[in-house]
Amino acid sequence: TGLREVAEQFREQHNWLVMGRGEQAATSWEGALVLKEAATVHSEGIHMAELKHGPLALVDEQMPVIVVCTRERRGGAPEGGGDQQMYEKVKSSLQQVLARQGRPIVILNEAEAA
Repeated sequence: TGLREVAEQFREQHNWLVMGRGEQAATSWEGALVLKEAATVHSEGIHMAELKHGPLALVDEQMPVIVVCTRERRGGAPEGGGDQQMYEKVKSSLQQVLARQGRPIVILNEAEAA
């Protein structure tokens, strides 16, 4: 799906959840701030480890959830290598969002999208 189609699908939404894990948590916080500033909507950036401590209760079929699900490069690992255990935890959080009928927008590394 192209970015224009995603924007059209979610343009009437006024509440957003943006989440990431590890180094991507800061990306989620910044993304939520940019949504607030640019789109003048309510958005919350969270670390995925906090999902079960409140934010998951807000997720339903109306809630768009941006999931930053990129593999991190650690210790000179090749592009796309990253920490497999952390990546699996991110996928688990995404499954929890889907189980509550959430509307995820997943941001992946280019290699992961294939």
